[in-house]
Amino acid sequence: MKHKFLLPLALMFLLLPVTIQAKEDDFEEEVAFLEIIQGYYNLIESTHNLHSNPESAMILHLFTIQEIYKERGEAQRAIAFLEETLKRTGNPTIRSVIYSMLAELNEETGDPQKCLELLQTGLDEALSRLQ
Repeated sequence: MKHKFLLPLALMFLLLPVTIQAKEDDFEEEVAFLEIIQGYYNLIESTHNLHSNPESAMILHLFTIQEIYKERGEAQRAIAFLEETLKRTGNPTIRSVIYSMLAELNEETGDPQKCLELLQTGLDEALSRLQ
């Protein structure tokens, strides 16, 4: 009669580590899922913050347009686009970003002199705002 409980007891001790491991695996999956969700919410919040600020949104658009032109092998069109945008804005932050972007593009397209001129012009504008 007393041996009747030995088999279930032995099975319980044999299966207990498997059950614990399964619960640990489930917990790890749940933690990973929650981390993904938190990352998603952080992305939404940062995207909202970025697009709520007109300067930040414009800079993002400028970089995206520049990258599309570069990927298509149309660096000269990117330069023309940025030069036209520079004429259309008086915002000092945007102008500074555009000068940097134009300088990089001109250096990449083999015009280091134009690159230096653009950086100098951007620097001169920034210095004039500090005085």
